[in-house]
Amino acid sequence: EPQGRFLRALLLLTDPLDCEPASKQDRDQRPNDQATLNAMRIAIISTSYPASHDDPSGHFVRTETRALIEAGHEVCLFVPDMARRSEPSHDLHELPHWGLFGWPGALERLRPRPLRALGLLPFVAAARIELDRCGPFDRVIAHWIVPSFWPVCRDFGVETVVVAHGSDVGELERMPTWLRRRVVHALQRPRISVRAVSQDLSLRLQTLAAEHAADARHTLSIAVEPAVIEIPALAPRDQLRRELGLPAGPVVVVVGRVVQDKRIDVAVLATLGAVERAHLPDATTILVIGDGPERERLRQRFPTVGWLGQIGREQALRYIRAADLLVSASEREGAPTVVREARALGTAVVAAEAGDLRNRAADDPELYVVEHFSAAPDGRAATIIAERLRCRARKHAEP
Repeated sequence: EPQGRFLRALLLLTDPLDCEPASKQDRDQRPNDQATLNAMRIAIISTSYPASHDDPSGHFVRTETRALIEAGHEVCLFVPDMARRSEPSHDLHELPHWGLFGWPGALERLRPRPLRALGLLPFVAAARIELDRCGPFDRVIAHWIVPSFWPVCRDFGVETVVVAHGSDVGELERMPTWLRRRVVHALQRPRISVRAVSQDLSLRLQTLAAEHAADARHTLSIAVEPAVIEIPALAPRDQLRRELGLPAGPVVVVVGRVVQDKRIDVAVLATLGAVERAHLPDATTILVIGDGPERERLRQRFPTVGWLGQIGREQALRYIRAADLLVSASEREGAPTVVREARALGTAVVAAEAGDLRNRAADDPELYVVEHFSAAPDGRAATIIAERLRCRARKHAEP
């Protein structure tokens, strides 16, 4: 897409020279006693981070930050400049980005205003300056390959963990071959390791590394570790349904940014088709939680669906916990957070095959993964949704 090509062009402009930051030169001056080695200074750089306490954006980055601090490490955060009010107690450094980052995602924000891509220039420059000024660090954790690792800290010279979440791997796959080679070779440098949030992403990265293996000096170090999610304690399902004012009939939720890639319309159509097929005694409530540029168009297209918009993360989790079923048609995912949250809350899920969901479903009878998830009322997705709704009706009909 045009916005993606523009962003990739700017990535090339911000690609740093092979210069050695002062932090790299100074890192050996740090004390090397055992206590110091155990309690590290860690820099975390991310383009997504909660802008408020209840903002779902990048909440897994905040969870990781808190865990590291509780373990006794000193953590410095480097994030877009909308985040300070969320974590005033952390050593948080705000980076300018001219509106490039934030809800509902950089690529979506570029659609109406492509010049926002210029925000990558101050973001990369400020990130490198701040990382150097606040160093030295024992470890850098870069969430998202592009741009948090490349070009921001590809040559920082300390142990660097690059976390691949999904959209960044897709962007890497779409890059021109010569540009992708540079990024992949940077990931293969000594003291750099990749942490993929799913096995699927790991395999895709290994494939990219194999494509450029002939001129690579080192191999790709990669491990699979899903992003940590934090689930607050919630009331039982029946109590939540009363508190939220939900009706007695089945409740189906669709959760996510209302953008094309999330295929909210496909999930809604499949659910509507399933409801028509199921012939249930009680009316089914379909709720969409989330907002985005497609919301108004879809709201007019599906007037019988409840559109709750963007609500706080804990409130969204309350709706998920209270629902009978969560439906996700998104196919561009690594380890889909909302699916993992729903299953942690005990809510059954019907989802398009994405990331590592197929492997998870092998050990989870309430996670139904659909290959080639379509909106067709007689499709596989609608068939499974209808059967789950019938099972729910039978269970509630029992004395």
